[in-house]
Amino acid sequence: MAVRPTSRTLQSLRAIVLHPSEVTGPLGVLSHPNGRRFVNAVWAADWSAYDTDDDRVDYVRLAFVINLFPSGFTLYAVEDEDDGKLLPVGYTGWYPITAANFSFLVGQAPDVVHRGQVVPIQTPTTRTFQYVFNYSMVAPLRRTEATRTMLRGLADALDTSPHAGRCAITVSVDGNRVAERLGMHQLAEMVVGSSREYVFGTGMSATGSART
Repeated sequence: MAVRPTSRTLQSLRAIVLHPSEVTGPLGVLSHPNGRRFVNAVWAADWSAYDTDDDRVDYVRLAFVINLFPSGFTLYAVEDEDDGKLLPVGYTGWYPITAANFSFLVGQAPDVVHRGQVVPIQTPTTRTFQYVFNYSMVAPLRRTEATRTMLRGLADALDTSPHAGRCAITVSVDGNRVAERLGMHQLAEMVVGSSREYVFGTGMSATGSART
């Protein structure tokens, strides 16, 4: 992906979200052309931001979670300096999970063998927890205003939605730093595939159980 952190590129950054009408139909988000384009672009942004298959998202899982909680996902794109077409460069995503799922993730991390065990529900409340699915930007735009804009948007979305706490699984030092900026701290470690990963979270009681 030929993206350079020029002032023109950074000024062209756009945040793109799905309209509710684009996630209805027998196949949900995949029923609508805009929904399919959104999922494809988010998938492209994810695979462009990560170097290994262990870190990259599975397309079917991505479509599944976007379909269940589309309002938690924001795609970021910039204009190609040569032809003006939009290029997907990053995205953020989160969804609500139950208190029981939160407790399993932070209390039994060694038993987690796939991130798909963190199962989305559709309605956030003051008794549910936020699972931060992803925050990533392509390498040329990291540590630029594009990334700062993206993370401010994620923080605002999380803070303004009802929740009892939040959690994330991180795979890098940069990911750990962002989790800490979002108010989380490391709670556990786990191994998924060949990667060592870290569980960050908030909302734990003194005994280690989820507050509900």
